[in-house]
Amino acid sequence: EPPTFDCSLMPATAGSETVIPGARGYHGLAIDTGGLIVGSDGSSLIQSDYSGAWGVFLPGAGWGQQMAYLPNGDLAMSSDSDGSIQRITPAGGTSVIAPGVWAYGVVIGPDQMIYTAGSQGVIRIDPDTGSADTLVPPNSQWEAHSINFSVNFTKLYIGTVEWGDAGRVFEVELDANLDPVLATLQVFASGIGEGWHDGVAVDICGYVYVPDYWSSRLYRIHPDGTPEVFIDWSWDSNQYAHGALFGNGVGGFREDALYVPMPYNGNTVKEIVVGVPRRDWAGIALNAP
Repeated sequence: EPPTFDCSLMPATAGSETVIPGARGYHGLAIDTGGLIVGSDGSSLIQSDYSGAWGVFLPGAGWGQQMAYLPNGDLAMSSDSDGSIQRITPAGGTSVIAPGVWAYGVVIGPDQMIYTAGSQGVIRIDPDTGSADTLVPPNSQWEAHSINFSVNFTKLYIGTVEWGDAGRVFEVELDANLDPVLATLQVFASGIGEGWHDGVAVDICGYVYVPDYWSSRLYRIHPDGTPEVFIDWSWDSNQYAHGALFGNGVGGFREDALYVPMPYNGNTVKEIVVGVPRRDWAGIALNAP
């Protein structure tokens, strides 16, 4: 039988925070199916296992923004040097999937497409052809910055960089083709810091985790949109999590923990045990809200 998790027993606070030795991350991290985590040290992409054994994966890659593994094992990464979405093969070969996207957030959808958030809005990119569709156009009041899907993929959550300190996270209702149902966005939650959301992660119970740069806090948003401060790093903003990625359960990377880059702490990587499995966990959620 598949394992179960009782959502009525969610922990009220985060568990341990542990630096992963050897791992490095600036704004983006990705964990492959072999249990290796990759991120930037500022000049190269560094690949590390959970115990700290590491090596250079791609020299001269620069900072990069967020990144995610495609189903075929290639890495899709947003380049901050030319705004492209790059393909990096396991052997270290590079090519351009799509130019001029200028994205920060990068996730892979259940349709195996690349979804990005940045100054050009929310864009869906075919990794095979490079063709791009704009799902959410740019907005003069805020900028799409980070994204992720709801548990059942019926919504897309959009973290923002917002002028006016509203700290809003938006949601887009999606149809079966993952196209927006309505042109008008809905506010999922507000008051998520001062509006600089560097990641969106979702657990199996439908709770959403969003780090906010200006407040140096990690927020947990209930499925009904009620926010709470989950972790407060304002006492030492160097500990701030500039991103949020659930582990995949391989090689020691826990499915109930977030892995976060800390660019203000030497581009190190931290494990934050939240105590709830990731959105695409293979088990069953009981008593989900």
